[in-house]
Amino acid sequence: MARNLIYGVEDIPPWRETIFLGFQHYLTMFGATVAIPLILAEPLGMGGDVVQVGAALMVVLATFGKFGALFATIPRPIVGGMYCTMFGMIVSVGLSNLQFVNLNSARNLFILGFSLFMGLSLPEYFAANPVASDPAWMADLVNTLGRTGMAVGAMTALVLDNTIPGTDEERGLKAWQQQDRDQSTTTRE
Repeated sequence: MARNLIYGVEDIPPWRETIFLGFQHYLTMFGATVAIPLILAEPLGMGGDVVQVGAALMVVLATFGKFGALFATIPRPIVGGMYCTMFGMIVSVGLSNLQFVNLNSARNLFILGFSLFMGLSLPEYFAANPVASDPAWMADLVNTLGRTGMAVGAMTALVLDNTIPGTDEERGLKAWQQQDRDQSTTTRE
């Protein structure tokens, strides 16, 4: 039996669904307000305490509707500029992870280029040709992942990097291990 779980702005769902939807929205808020600052803190040279206090403040302020209304008054061009800055930093941090990878290797260039292309093109295909199968939840899962460029690119890169043969130096694994050893030695001192 399929149920329509789409509610309008003025609708009040049953309390069990309200708890589930509230938890879902809380996790979404946590990912946007806490996870992103924690990910970007180290590359931006900010201390962990500053980011944790800022993230906790954002979570607390998000529980009060008046603060949400204040943020809703920010003009769309300003929000667009903030998004460009935030996602630009996320992409930059992601690309900085390639600093130890040998980008003169045809293997690595293929994996990088193919993954980026699939992440940009495959979501358009899934948007035009959604998967329809039983069970419906599986079709929803495949369609959601297929329409998310970041997920498509990450899965493509993960599969290709672990199936196409390459040396540890070529993949950058030895350099990452050395950096981890250097950081753990510095931390102990």
